[in-house]
Amino acid sequence: MTLSPAQLTTLMNVYTGSTTDHDESIILSLTESKLVDSNAKGDLKVIILENGISELIESELLKDFLEHYELQSPELIVIWSKWEDQLNDGLDYVECKALLKEVQAVGYTFDYYLQAEPFELVKTPAGW
Repeated sequence: MTLSPAQLTTLMNVYTGSTTDHDESIILSLTESKLVDSNAKGDLKVIILENGISELIESELLKDFLEHYELQSPELIVIWSKWEDQLNDGLDYVECKALLKEVQAVGYTFDYYLQAEPFELVKTPAGW
């Protein structure tokens, strides 16, 4: 999907929880593309969805810490080191969920499918 610079900027603002007013037409286009949820509950009126995170990574506005180890925080490095053997051997679904819980406790998140392979490790988006 090719997004305009204005759409990418808005998507990044939603990811960070920026309080700037968003252009309604851009939010509508991002909602229709399933990149954001404009019916979010709570303080934020719009939250980013997993597909939106993928778009930000593809556009290189957001770094995937699995691909950029050198940018990982010390807390994340400790967690990832602790799980190194299991990651090398392959996680099962329960282990992946436990790893995610530890990562979330220090302000990060990742996605995984049934194969239980973490991908798109990023700082936890605003509103999650």
